[in-house]
Amino acid sequence: MRFGLVALALLALGAVTCQFAPGTSPTSTAPLPADVQGTLTYQRDGNIYVLPLATKAERKLTDFPRSSPAVFSARSPDGSRLAYVRTEGMGSVLYLANADGSDPRKWLDVSAEGATIEWPRWTPGGDALIYTYHGFLMEGTRILGELFRVERLAPDAGATPTVLIEEAEAPTAAPTGALAFIRTTRTGQQLVVRDPSGNERVLLPERSFVSIAAPRFAHDGQRIAFVAVGEGPQVGERMPTLALDPRRWLLALGAAVGPRTAEAHGEPWDIWLAEIGGGVRRVNKLAEDEPTVAWSADDRYLAVSGGTGVYIIDVASGQATQLTKAGGFGGIDWTP
Repeated sequence: MRFGLVALALLALGAVTCQFAPGTSPTSTAPLPADVQGTLTYQRDGNIYVLPLATKAERKLTDFPRSSPAVFSARSPDGSRLAYVRTEGMGSVLYLANADGSDPRKWLDVSAEGATIEWPRWTPGGDALIYTYHGFLMEGTRILGELFRVERLAPDAGATPTVLIEEAEAPTAAPTGALAFIRTTRTGQQLVVRDPSGNERVLLPERSFVSIAAPRFAHDGQRIAFVAVGEGPQVGERMPTLALDPRRWLLALGAAVGPRTAEAHGEPWDIWLAEIGGGVRRVNKLAEDEPTVAWSADDRYLAVSGGTGVYIIDVASGQATQLTKAGGFGGIDWTP
């Protein structure tokens, strides 16, 4: 996974407007609004948990050994199926199980290739899973480099993966058929949207942030929530490049090695929102450790799971309510 990838450049392209939501930083323990319903599914310490919002009684679904933990999970939109990825050998295996984790079957095994399956997401209709295939370019026994691509796999018996996009990772699908994903270039990370005809548009260019990760389409297909390190593109400002302004190197170095709020994996990440029509704003300055996000059915709230907790965030106000003091990595889903 390249969740903690740190680019040595900050804010070199000011092509996207940026606005900030009020109340972006604080969290509270206030009761959730009555309309916040459904069930959250997420990982912690190598196992999968569910948290019904009506009762807030967290329940552990699996009991995997430390030698073969669950590192990602994805619940189908109707809540009836659970896909998850476990580490096995030098790679990983994708499983498909019932809603409660029972009756698991191997869905895709890439462990013999030394490859991993990352960031699985169901399509909006629940007819397939899209994910990142992370493999290696080999020459005999020598590793020449890494490869990342987006694949699609139907749950039908005997189905084989279809490659959708090369040099891409962390896919998310919209009901319109559009796909959003992250592409890493020599100068940083992009958030890219591909329409059903295959045309691509860079929604966030390189150097907009130090790092971006875990994009998630809203159900309306018009917004993408994502997590990022950095202050984002500044309104009306076109930043000088590092080559032209040596002070940028010092600023970038400070961002990479300076004080850290979230210690477990690296830099603190905040929650952001990008509009398909243009514009990006910070929803909450959460400063979490490698968080991931999921939308409520009405797109009014975001669920967040990170290294130090699980939260519900009001998208309009940015107010966050912390549900648990212990969180995890590898994705979160919000289903009925």
